[in-house]
Amino acid sequence: MIVLGLLALALSIPAANAQTFQVLLTEGGASGRNIPILGTGTFTLDKASPALPYWIQFRSDLFFGQRVAIHAGSVKKPGPAIFVLPGRASWSPIEGSFTPSLLIPAPDYGINTWEDAIAAMWTGKTFLKMDTPHDADNVCGKITLVRH
Repeated sequence: MIVLGLLALALSIPAANAQTFQVLLTEGGASGRNIPILGTGTFTLDKASPALPYWIQFRSDLFFGQRVAIHAGSVKKPGPAIFVLPGRASWSPIEGSFTPSLLIPAPDYGINTWEDAIAAMWTGKTFLKMDTPHDADNVCGKITLVRH
């Protein structure tokens, strides 16, 4: 009886190792009150699992077949892609997981390992970018840690 009670208590406590990151996608990465949001992204990191699951929702009519990547740096001072979604964006939403084997190191930005990439996300030094099929600015947004 006590074992069942402890098991129920353990299952009801949220995982302390799990962290959520979010991004709002706008044209050119602009922010402000009247900027239209063209998509959102959520990344969930669980330190017990060597993967970074993602879920990205966007306007399929604008971005079908486009490249999606996480970049080092900032929207205003972009760096190289450190993770690229396999294939191209399809119908929204898209979901999957980045793993350490998919990391593209960016030594100039201090990103050489999986841990470095996660630390860059943790400190706001990454952004998500979707290429656009026309001459407009790419759609992107800073990846931020959601505080619980």
